[in-house]
Amino acid sequence: MDKATKIISFANMKGGVGKSMLTVKTALLLASEPYNYTVAVIDADAQGTIVKRRKLEESKGIKDFKLEIYQSSFDDVKQITRELYSSEKYDYIFIDIPRSTTGYDAETLSKILVFTETVIVPLLASESELTSSIEFIKILKSLQEAKEKKGLVLNIFGLANKKRASLKMNDKVGQIIKGLKIDRFDTEIREVPTVFNNFNTNDSEYNNEKVQTYLVPFINEFVEKV
Repeated sequence: MDKATKIISFANMKGGVGKSMLTVKTALLLASEPYNYTVAVIDADAQGTIVKRRKLEESKGIKDFKLEIYQSSFDDVKQITRELYSSEKYDYIFIDIPRSTTGYDAETLSKILVFTETVIVPLLASESELTSSIEFIKILKSLQEAKEKKGLVLNIFGLANKKRASLKMNDKVGQIIKGLKIDRFDTEIREVPTVFNNFNTNDSEYNNEKVQTYLVPFINEFVEKV
């Protein structure tokens, strides 16, 4: 990868699509062997799920962390991102952006994603989830156009997340990504409870068979495309 720090956000205005889980799983795997990148996560979600998990692990005496985590409010995201980027310490900075119960507009998103170069939108195979995600991606595309006019880049990727082989809606995810003319990951994240219910910030579980099967192919594609 290029030496310049890459700033990534898993984002969707709909809760429950797996953005915090994907942020941590991706960042932690990248920070661990065999990848060994330097990675930071900014937890800007009001729920603070990632920060709370890290504090719980610290309270249990865990001290060996490969992944650095920073807490941020909505108003502080820009400043914290700038400081981490300016440090030239990190290969990747991930921002877990706040969810919105009322929806985002382009102006609000532009404040959150001011330094973000790549947004990955987790997509779930359900009618209500996809309807919400379509509106979110349209707002992202308007922000992308505004950035391009300033000579800036905003890459948008769709990612089929928590994909269930039995659902007929799975094919619709791919159709939506194609119709909205955004990039996509060929790897689709399957819903595997033994992998995704184990939410931690200290163990990438790289050698776990199911992690190798369901997550590592996505990480490899991520490194190649992002």
